[in-house]
Formats: sequence, C-alpha cells, structure tokens
Amino acid sequence: MKWWWDFYIHERQLWSIYRPLRQAVDAMDWSDPDFVPLPEPSIAHRIQRLGWTSPKQFLVWPKLPHDTWFEHVAKGADHPHFPEQPGDRILRLYDLAPNASYTVRGMNMDTGELMWALQLRALDSGTLAIPLRAGPARVVLIGQKL
Repeated sequence: MKWWWDFYIHERQLWSIYRPLRQAVDAMDWSDPDFVPLPEPSIAHRIQRLGWTSPKQFLVWPKLPHDTWFEHVAKGADHPHFPEQPGDRILRLYDLAPNASYTVRGMNMDTGELMWALQLRALDSGTLAIPLRAGPARVVLIGQKL
C-alpha cells in the first residue's frame, strides 16, 4: 500500500495520527522468540483481543465486536465505549507465565497518553484478568513481566 503513505498520509501531513501506534510498538521486544500473534478473536467474547503475547510481554488492543472500520468510515459512527458494568469489562489473556506479576499500562490510541497503570498477577494457569475502565474503547494494553 505504498500509495497510502505517498499520496494520502504524506500529502495530508497525517503522520501524527500514527505516533501513538509507534509508541506502543516501540515498547515491545520484537526479538522475543515467544512473542506471537493472538489467535483470531472469537465473536463469543464481549471484548475481543487483537495483538501479540508471550510469557514476558504483551501488546493488545481490546476491541468491541461492533467497533469496525465500516462503522466509522462509511457510517460516520463514533467509537463505542466499554460497558459500565465492571464484570463486562474484563479482558483475559492466556498462556502467560504462571503466578507471574505484570505491569499493565493502558495507553490512549488517539493521544499516546498513559491513561492508567496496574500491577496484576497471573493465575496458576497463566491467565491474566485485566479490568478495563469504562469509557471510550480507544486503548492499547502494554504489558511487561516484572
């Protein structure tokens, strides 16, 4: 998609839109051999997971199933919000290091600002339950094993 960069992004000076994405990507150790894409999201989950994970780190975009490019571009819809009910805002990651502690940072994908940071512990099974905050679903999760 060379045309995208040369004739759309560059001509319109839209590089700043990609700054938060670059910040998130730069936070990862891409030489980690266990850093692999997450499986295709299941529509059975209230919150889908897109990104990469390993026992040492993760980069994940929580996505609501109805949050699509078509909704934004074709219909002009606003970004949806994570639910108000706390039980409906839990994102689970699997295959992390059992009983390991992780720092999880939530970064705003529009501004690149740190929205929140937590220290969480994975279960014996390697499952990590991340409580998301209610509000706009415009966050990327950056996790590092402590």
